[in-house]
Amino acid sequence: MNLKNPSSLGRCLLLLSVSLPITCLTQPASAAVKPTEAAEAPALPDIWQKVPAQQRLMALRAAEVDATRLLVERIMGLHLNSDSTVRDLVLANDTIKGSLSASIKGVTTTEPPEYLADGRVQVVRAVKVQQVIEVLSKVVKEEHMADGVIKKVADSQKTEFVTRNEKLDVVGSSAIPNSEGHLKIKAKRAAEGDAYRKLGERLMGVKITSDTTVRDLALKNDEVVKSMSGVLKGADVTAIRYQKDGSCEVTMQVKLSEIIRTVTRVVKGKTHMEDSIDAKTISETGTGVASNDPSTGSSADVGSDVTEVQVSETLRRVVSETPANN
Repeated sequence: MNLKNPSSLGRCLLLLSVSLPITCLTQPASAAVKPTEAAEAPALPDIWQKVPAQQRLMALRAAEVDATRLLVERIMGLHLNSDSTVRDLVLANDTIKGSLSASIKGVTTTEPPEYLADGRVQVVRAVKVQQVIEVLSKVVKEEHMADGVIKKVADSQKTEFVTRNEKLDVVGSSAIPNSEGHLKIKAKRAAEGDAYRKLGERLMGVKITSDTTVRDLALKNDEVVKSMSGVLKGADVTAIRYQKDGSCEVTMQVKLSEIIRTVTRVVKGKTHMEDSIDAKTISETGTGVASNDPSTGSSADVGSDVTEVQVSETLRRVVSETPANN
């Protein structure tokens, strides 16, 4: 190109303007990004200011694990159709259990953690029900098994939860070791165990037919005890009350229809209730106090919950101790 020739320079500029995209010629320069200062975090209660940041992080992680475990229990009780729950599928096939673990990865913390003056920390965690159902449904459809429960679920994926696109959310908690909040959590655990025992006693007397109770079937079929343990562990907590004397009261309830449905599926008989029980529930309140044993947990002790194995052991004792005419 001859820059000394004005006409040559003009032709070059014209060609350049035609070949370049219009956006390149008209796009404004990016605005300068000014640094900002982070907003000051809310002041922590005095008890939390006295513990190292690492210990606060451990307590927060323990609260998140606690919440995730509670979500799993809620998910287990989800109805995929009128008479099949997630728990039924998990018991029927290990692949379903693996897919459930995958769906838990979608759990999110929906609110900032709440640090309380008694040494507790609480977090709210949630998972979309539709996401869980979709993951399980995909696995169910891929499994070609002869199990009737699996087939029935594969044919009917609609559920009232999915149509409302709801979320399951729970509150997980942990605490500074030996704090007032830690004692409260331990008292709540003890109250839950007491409530499970009382519910188990009531459950044993539920009539399946006019002359057969759950206990009658449990004495003959160990699978009934196992299934009922799952029903109890999935009981709805309707109230948690901390008393001024340091004790705690936990109220739980179980639907009678869920008990009948589960027992009927296990014994595979044509059992039925003469009256409709869809709206009826069994409710019990357990009371507990914190153990004085200092070895029963730290803020990060995630094994302090009442497990399904413990519920099963409790129910077995109830079966053996409950009078036949209960």
